[in-house]
Amino acid sequence: MNDALIVGVIGSFLNALVFMLPGLKKYARYAFENKEFSIITAVIFMLLTWPTGVREAFGQGDALGLARIVRVFAFLVIFSYLALKNPPLPSRHETALIGFSGYVLICFISSFYAPSMFETIWKSFELLVLLLFAMRIRRLFQVGLLGIHNVVSIFLVFCMIAVVNAMIGAVIFPAAAYSLSDNIVEIADQSMGGIFPQVNPNSLSQYSAMIILFSYICMISFGKIEWGYISAFGIGFYGLIMAHSRTSAIAVIAIIFLISFFKGTKRSLPMILTIFCLGLLLIPVIFEFIARGQSTDVIISMSGRTYMWAIGWEAFLERPFLGHGFYSGHKSLDISIGMEFSSLDSTYLETLVNVGLIGTAMLLLLVFTNLLKVYQVLKSASRRVSDESFWWFIASSFILMMFIRSLTGPSFQVLHVNLLFALCFAACGAPRKKWVHE
Repeated sequence: MNDALIVGVIGSFLNALVFMLPGLKKYARYAFENKEFSIITAVIFMLLTWPTGVREAFGQGDALGLARIVRVFAFLVIFSYLALKNPPLPSRHETALIGFSGYVLICFISSFYAPSMFETIWKSFELLVLLLFAMRIRRLFQVGLLGIHNVVSIFLVFCMIAVVNAMIGAVIFPAAAYSLSDNIVEIADQSMGGIFPQVNPNSLSQYSAMIILFSYICMISFGKIEWGYISAFGIGFYGLIMAHSRTSAIAVIAIIFLISFFKGTKRSLPMILTIFCLGLLLIPVIFEFIARGQSTDVIISMSGRTYMWAIGWEAFLERPFLGHGFYSGHKSLDISIGMEFSSLDSTYLETLVNVGLIGTAMLLLLVFTNLLKVYQVLKSASRRVSDESFWWFIASSFILMMFIRSLTGPSFQVLHVNLLFALCFAACGAPRKKWVHE
């Protein structure tokens, strides 16, 4: 905890300096314009990343402990507040929120046959709180008290804090920073994690990639090479390299090319050519990054994931419709490749195993509805840049990054930063008479 305190204090100072750079000053202000939204979001961020020294929020036979009691109390308070606000139910046109509502209901129902009833009920309750929050966000958006710029900005601030603080931790406490890899067969000393906020390398690489996407879109949209954008790009690039996650690295390159294709501006071509030339020059480094010191067999198996996925697929076929129980179902599988695993390392497969085809279909309504919105945003990207379209463009790139990263890691099927953003994205996509910038 002393390590976390030191990293937190130094990080507060350095992050304040980062957001004072030209081009970045306004984003911290946007992040906290709406107090209700920013406070609840910040609390959820803290609950998800507070350094507890443990990976699981609950373990069978474990006592709650102070950190978990605080988490339970905080969610009960948020639930009570949101319930008193009496957010309206989703309309029939809001497919994403309807789908997620069905997913939450199925998660609760699965507690009757899940290996750990209490764990499943509690984790389902966390999803219910997020659903209520999404409905409240939708209401704030519709009346003009919240905008997509607020949502994007607060997530950008969180990503920046996570990456900058991880860099500080890696310099001051390298032994702690490089021991935060997930419980998967990987080279731990090559993967940087965050001490405070406590973030594993896979998530840290995703946040780094999101910072890169933000700075890239800013530069091609406005044609200004501000120091803030350059610094943000450098911070994101360094975090991506040091976190050493291949999925996010490949995804960010693919999304940059996709953005450039749809954007079609004169500024996109030279930046793409620059990236391509750098890629050619750094081919040996890129191969070393991909290999990560692993054997060919380990690389082909995606660091052991394919073995887990085979076991998970067999489990899905045993109970294809309702699954084995939300959150705790997959933990009952005999997943053993020399190590114990608390996750199947794939959001989509883990959802199939836990809540079956019915629950997965409900969650995919959220995914596909958001992807449809992303397509609409990208299709109109070549038009003249407006304030709102700029923010939706950044939000869409974040959504793509989150959904791609979730292919090889647990993410938005449970309480997670990615799920929170996906619900915010869906809620802000609700019909609205006029965009109001306060």
